[in-house]
Amino acid sequence: MRTLTAIVALLLVAGVAQAQERLPADQAEKYAKLFVERARSLEDLPLKVEADPQKADALHDQDHGAMVIPAKGLLSEEAIRKDAEGGKVVPLGQLWFRNVTPMVDGQAVPNDKLRIIPVNIEGNDHDLPLLLLGVRKDPDGKWEMVVYAKDKEPLLRLPIQRAPEGSADQPLALDAAKKDDRGELTIRVLGKYQAVMTVTEQAP
Repeated sequence: MRTLTAIVALLLVAGVAQAQERLPADQAEKYAKLFVERARSLEDLPLKVEADPQKADALHDQDHGAMVIPAKGLLSEEAIRKDAEGGKVVPLGQLWFRNVTPMVDGQAVPNDKLRIIPVNIEGNDHDLPLLLLGVRKDPDGKWEMVVYAKDKEPLLRLPIQRAPEGSADQPLALDAAKKDDRGELTIRVLGKYQAVMTVTEQAP
C-alpha cells in the first residue's frame, strides 16, 4: 500500500521536488470526500462552495501537494456568465494544499492568514490549508479568479486567460511547474480558461 504521505501529498512545489504525479481519479475522489465533508462543517466561510468530490483533480510529489474540487453544477461558460451578472462572485471550487502556501506580492502567505483545517485521514490528523475559489468581473469588466482564505476579502485576485488548445475539459484541473525558487500552479476552468497562482513552501 502506498504511504499516506504519498497519497495525500498532492502537488509539486518549487525547490522541493523535480517531478509531479497526478493522483488516480479513484484515489482523488476518496480523499476529496473526506475534505468536502470536513468543509461542510465550517460555518464562517467567506464563499459557500458545494463541491463535487467525484470530479476532484490532484497533483502530488513526496510530502507536498494540491487538490482542487469543483463546485457542483460547474458545467458551462454560459452558466457562469449568467450567474456573474451584477458583479456577483460565482463559486468555482475548493483548493486544498499540503505543506504549500500561496505567495502574495512575492512573499509566502503565513499560517495565521490561511484557513488551516484539521482533517483525520486513516486515524491521523493533518492540518491542511483550504482556499475557496470564485470567479467574477473586476471593475474594468475583465474576468478574475478570486481566492479566499480566512478573511471575507479575497486573499488573491488572479487574472483569467485563455487556456492552451487541447487542455482537459474537466470542470477544474491542475498543472504545476517549477520556476526559480517557487512553483506555478495553473488552475484550468472548463478546459477553456486558466489562472496561475504562485506557491511556495508552507511554514512549519
